[in-house]
Amino acid sequence: MPDAPPKDSASEAIFLALRQQIMSGELEPGSRHSIYSLADALGVSRTPVREAILRLADLHLVTIEKNRGVVVRSVSPEEIAALFEMRFILEDAAVRAAAQARPPHLIAQLEDLQRQMKDALDAADEKSFLQADRAWHAAILDVIGNPWLHRQMGQLRYATPPSADHATPRVLRLTAILSEHDAIEESIGEGAAASASRATMAHLVATARSLLAPDVRDATSPDWPLAAWAGVTHS
Repeated sequence: MPDAPPKDSASEAIFLALRQQIMSGELEPGSRHSIYSLADALGVSRTPVREAILRLADLHLVTIEKNRGVVVRSVSPEEIAALFEMRFILEDAAVRAAAQARPPHLIAQLEDLQRQMKDALDAADEKSFLQADRAWHAAILDVIGNPWLHRQMGQLRYATPPSADHATPRVLRLTAILSEHDAIEESIGEGAAASASRATMAHLVATARSLLAPDVRDATSPDWPLAAWAGVTHS
């Protein structure tokens, strides 16, 4: 009989499962839940669910209300802008380092991951697309070789809310991601650090805007979220 998975592995699996339910909209923003009901739905004990909820609260994806349960949060445009500002600060440093170093293996690795994303898009396999997308970004971060950078990026990705745009077909955004990646890759390959920085900012701005509901997006200024990134500069 195989050994039972370590407690932390079980807690991690439950955390990922609950986060996925939030990302997919199965647990809708504003909905209220109890630890007991979530544990029953997942078929697990309350302890790992409680641990997972505490992690989700740290990421501001849920709010814990004493004696009233857990509420799935609606993430504001201001919070989305702050998340992507942090992503740009971290990823800008990585793409600039990649463009300056131009490690021979990197472009080949990025191109291979782009092919995987295109194949997944053709197969309408969004899960595989997003896995390859995360690997694509991680490959650029690897140039700096700082494990703390990966941890911070992981936290920012976990904290990113699901898209509230249910009117625009997802295939349009996924197709645009490929084009945005191509611009970053081209700049890295040419050793053009400033161009790579601008392409990275354009990619993250487009991604941030894609998370907003159409009516909210239409009500924001055309330069959102750049207007909120007062402390971010690039040349």
